[in-house]
Amino acid sequence: MTAPENPPAVQVHPYREIDANVEAFRVTEGVALSVLLQESVLPWGMVHVSGGWHPIRRTVNYFTVVAGGQRAHIGDWIIRRPDGSLEVRSSDAFSRQFEDCDALLAARKEASHE
Repeated sequence: MTAPENPPAVQVHPYREIDANVEAFRVTEGVALSVLLQESVLPWGMVHVSGGWHPIRRTVNYFTVVAGGQRAHIGDWIIRRPDGSLEVRSSDAFSRQFEDCDALLAARKEASHE
């Protein structure tokens, strides 16, 4: 992935688990570039512990964040539970366990207009 001139800031969205609503974001190359190049702040007071990028190609070589005592890498999801605790999930595990609240609301709204 080639970095845009101004990488977007980290955006947190609501997700729904079977028994609880949580907030989460995915660690992407865009997030990594935003943190590494623009010193963007990660949510919930987290800091990245390591990362590297190629200055000419403007691509991420590696990026690691510690959340809740676990390491998250590009492609992983970081979840904040209602009690404030942080957890890391792989993309596959996250997609099996959580639903995007914004997408659910949009689908319900669209269905109610039919």
